[in-house]
Amino acid sequence: MSAFYVALYLTIFSFIGCRVSGHDGQSSQLLAAESFEPVAARSGRFPICGIESYKSRPDPVCGVQSYKSSRSAVCGVESYNERADLGCPGSIPEDVKEIVTSGSKTNSAERPAACPAGYAQIGENQHKKKDYLSCRRGDCPFNEVEYVATWTRTCRREAYAASCRRPEFGVERYAECRHENHGVEAYKTCARSEFGVAAYKSCSYYMNADEMRRFLAERVPMVNFMAETLLSSRGNFYAEESDEVGLACTIKMFANDPLYQDIVQQLKTIFTTRFGLDVDARDDNCGEVVPEFAIEAMTCEPSDNSRRCRAWRSYTASKRWLTVTREDAANLAADIAARADTALRDELLKLKSSIETVENKHAGN
Repeated sequence: MSAFYVALYLTIFSFIGCRVSGHDGQSSQLLAAESFEPVAARSGRFPICGIESYKSRPDPVCGVQSYKSSRSAVCGVESYNERADLGCPGSIPEDVKEIVTSGSKTNSAERPAACPAGYAQIGENQHKKKDYLSCRRGDCPFNEVEYVATWTRTCRREAYAASCRRPEFGVERYAECRHENHGVEAYKTCARSEFGVAAYKSCSYYMNADEMRRFLAERVPMVNFMAETLLSSRGNFYAEESDEVGLACTIKMFANDPLYQDIVQQLKTIFTTRFGLDVDARDDNCGEVVPEFAIEAMTCEPSDNSRRCRAWRSYTASKRWLTVTREDAANLAADIAARADTALRDELLKLKSSIETVENKHAGN
């Protein structure tokens, strides 16, 4: 049973139990059943309609259309590997230069000029010496000087290996061509039954066989419950309306039907509690009473959560469920799947008939 029917069943059951005992019940979920719609027919292309055509696709059974295009030795060389090598044109070898300045004891060597463009300094050295400016007898130690004799800046240019392509560097890429050694690129296209269905025929239908069986499994067990709910809700409605005759005639109409015995006993208890009388002792002319008139004419605002409106909503939802299910059963019995399965068709017609029996009983027929 689907989640919808479980929720519906529990809600209505809760409503009936609470109404019979005179306490509030929860019937908000019954609103879903009030808008319960018949199963809609599906129109289009479906498996149940039959096969119109099979799929078409490329396949080995259809033959080869073309071989793969690829690069390989069978196609020849397109280019060799590129590599930086000093043997390539444009290469520059490593070079070291020294820039030197010289000085004297009266004029130290100056800092050498910067390395030329493309060179980087790797060293700098000052060679210093000591000497005497002049020397007189006995005063030489007082004229000693230290000076930079040579100042050297060492610069180096890194080697630059240019890039070139040569056979000895190996093959970078072979030429591209189509060859059977490369394998099959594409097979020819053809249509075959083993490829599957491409299109189904167009038709309209309500359900397939499996869906119909689930439909029956969900709906059939609910019929008696909905029938009892109709009676319970109607009786509770008359009780809330303080309609003594309406409740009494409702009880008497169903008193001898085995299906409703439990509900009848509950309504009798309500009648005695509400009116202080034994309903079996009354002598009502129920033939002149229109049993469903009052509740059928009733309307309630969505915001009205009074007991009478909850009873009315429970009644309306149950009646709507029975009406829609009867219409569904009739449509499904004439549907494609049911026409192909006699046993399934008979079960659907049986469901339709059982609901008609309930509806006729509640209509007073």
